[in-house]
Amino acid sequence: MLFTKNWLGISFLKMVRSYLQFTVPVYLPKVEFHASRSIKRNKTKGISADRSKYQLSCSFDNIEHPCEHYSRVSILAREYALNSEINYNFATRVLNKELQIIGKDDKLFPIVFLTFRKLIKESLTPSVHVVTTVITVAGKRGYFNEASFAFNWIRAICKGKATKPTVITYTAYIQAIGQNIEDASWLLAFDVFDEVINSGLIPNVFTYSALIRVGVRGGEDGARRVSLFIHQTLAFSS
Repeated sequence: MLFTKNWLGISFLKMVRSYLQFTVPVYLPKVEFHASRSIKRNKTKGISADRSKYQLSCSFDNIEHPCEHYSRVSILAREYALNSEINYNFATRVLNKELQIIGKDDKLFPIVFLTFRKLIKESLTPSVHVVTTVITVAGKRGYFNEASFAFNWIRAICKGKATKPTVITYTAYIQAIGQNIEDASWLLAFDVFDEVINSGLIPNVFTYSALIRVGVRGGEDGARRVSLFIHQTLAFSS
């Protein structure tokens, strides 16, 4: 198991387990599991294992935005195109910094999503760093469908190192799930974590922390899943 090589992450899980033993009940296997550790239907609670309904489409298709938003988007896209002709990495750093700043503005943050979509439409491939920023902003702003759109795009495109999802990208998406939980949507986070492992990436402390936060926000079933996850992960690492 690749994730067992991250000793810092394992130490973090041990600390969380010790905390849980003194603060909450340890929920034991009332939930069935696949061999791959993916969760099945909890028959007693009726939790659906179908995650497809949480892969929502873009949210801005039928929303009008101020003209100045579109003007700023056009400028950002044009600058990105020009800078990319000189140096792709430089273009990425400049755009990513701009989007991070814009994402913190309560009025301007939609520009982040509009810019991302414009780049795709004009075949100006955003880097994984830009996509990660889009996912982060979308999660914090309550636009999970925008986060899903960006995440699914980067998974589908994956043309070399510049657009290959990193553990930071996956962590950002898990955080977005936790920030926008609806019903049993927290289950998706554990599927995403499985994908991290299957992709050959090594989760870091932030990945584990994000996953645990999602689980505990899923109520009793989520807390039980977290307890089992920690128990199984530490068992594999021993």
